[in-house]
Amino acid sequence: MLKEPVVLLKKICQVDNHHFSIEWTDGCISKYRLSTLQQQCPCAGCSEARKQGALSVDEDVTAVRISSVGRYALRVQFRRGCSAGIFDFSLLRYLNKELT
Repeated sequence: MLKEPVVLLKKICQVDNHHFSIEWTDGCISKYRLSTLQQQCPCAGCSEARKQGALSVDEDVTAVRISSVGRYALRVQFRRGCSAGIFDFSLLRYLNKELT
């Protein structure tokens, strides 16, 4: 059985107050809007609110910090709203394909 190659984060850059980009080890560059990422928060509370159609995100949300969680994920500390979600690299790659 073939395994997909492991793709890791090479570099992360702030684009502006509402966007950041990731350069991956395979050369792909992904750009994310913070509000769009917060709408996809994978934590239990946000997942449940999304199912009920009750998840509300400010389009102008900004981040205080984006930090690594080991070698597999990012945690975004948003200025407002939920910051509990851990965005693993596979989710970030998936969201990049879905949102572009």
